[in-house]
Amino acid sequence: GRSEQLAGRNVVIERRRSRRSEWVPVASIRVGDDGRFATSWTPAKAGRHELRALPSTASSADSASATAASSVKRVTVYRSVTSTWYGPGFYGNRTACGQRMSRTILGVAHRTLPCGSKVALRANGVSLVVPVIDRGPYANGATYDLTRATAERLGVMHTAQIGAAVLSR
Repeated sequence: GRSEQLAGRNVVIERRRSRRSEWVPVASIRVGDDGRFATSWTPAKAGRHELRALPSTASSADSASATAASSVKRVTVYRSVTSTWYGPGFYGNRTACGQRMSRTILGVAHRTLPCGSKVALRANGVSLVVPVIDRGPYANGATYDLTRATAERLGVMHTAQIGAAVLSR
């Protein structure tokens, strides 16, 4: 991160537990004189996380900490999964979730996630969020079956490892 106002200070990186929950510390670091800092933390699960930095002297329970804290940043954490793609032969048919399958529909098939669940995908430097629109996959030990349009956008027109994070159920 970068925070000119925290330059040269020790900071605590905090993560919000949930939308309405308190902040919990996940790392601490000294900010360089130029305001730049970097650290790492291993989250318990993939998905979107909200992080902020604040001086180590401030307590997250402090009302003053809100003004001392950096702006809140959203970070998406992906887990590596195997994906395949599908489409030809299914165009014109309805998916298990009721949509009409076409060459241009963006979405994924998953065995158990509810229809409409949002899934963040990342491959080859491209990120995109798509809904679950079908059931599957049933081949190659894959976790997700990408529609042709989704696979093309991600540049993975073969069985491949990609990053995935369920954003909503």
